[in-house]
Amino acid sequence: MRQTDLRLNGRVIRNGALVLLLAAIIFTHTGCTFHIYGGPRFGTYKNASSYKTGEFDYEAKDVKEVEVNWIDADITVKQSNAGTLHVSETDTGLKKGQKMHWLVDGDKLIVQYCESGYKGKKFPAGSKKLSIEIPEDVDLQISGVSAEVTLEGSQVLQNLKVDTVSGEVKAEDVTLSGKADIDSVSGDATLGLADCDKAELNSVSGDFHLTELPAGGATIKYDTVSGSVHAADYTMNDKEYVFGGGDCKISVETVSGDLSVE
Repeated sequence: MRQTDLRLNGRVIRNGALVLLLAAIIFTHTGCTFHIYGGPRFGTYKNASSYKTGEFDYEAKDVKEVEVNWIDADITVKQSNAGTLHVSETDTGLKKGQKMHWLVDGDKLIVQYCESGYKGKKFPAGSKKLSIEIPEDVDLQISGVSAEVTLEGSQVLQNLKVDTVSGEVKAEDVTLSGKADIDSVSGDATLGLADCDKAELNSVSGDFHLTELPAGGATIKYDTVSGSVHAADYTMNDKEYVFGGGDCKISVETVSGDLSVE
């Protein structure tokens, strides 16, 4: 077998492992399984008895990390300098067990899609769209299944991590003091990096669109089986795409997903 074939097969295996790992991470976090008959059924999560139910306010000063685990409904993240922040979902007749459950654990806010171990009727149509306000300079982690994730307006974060199976990710104005980590199976991701130190972007068939790079530029390593790059104003350095000063180190791995840099 030729060396090129070995490299391609290695990428397929590695990205196949990514699919399995990503699915395991998301379904572990959300605890979600679906039965064809008898409605949806969900797994469990830790400290379930400590969670509260439904929309809520929390104090920004108490939270340094936000984790959201969500399924089959859009997530909108807004950043605010207000002292008290609000989290809500579209409620069109949700039962108590179907409503979002939340917990402030130390300095970490955790938002779950529904009651731990929920088993029952299907969720009402049009419900469960999540709107969450967060403070600046937090670590934000979102795990979603068929959930479109939108970070509205400018966002100043420590780190950003998004794991999604089929939902799109839209974050067009993000300033990070740390790292961006986006993992997707088939959803596209649009990301504008006003500033970052490092970014890792992985997908199987989803495309990545970088609408903005930091003022110091970026060095992008793009590893793919059949995807392609659409970009201008770069130089090549040992198979890496260097934009401007190349400061932010970005790794992109896909099977068939394209990369575009505006």
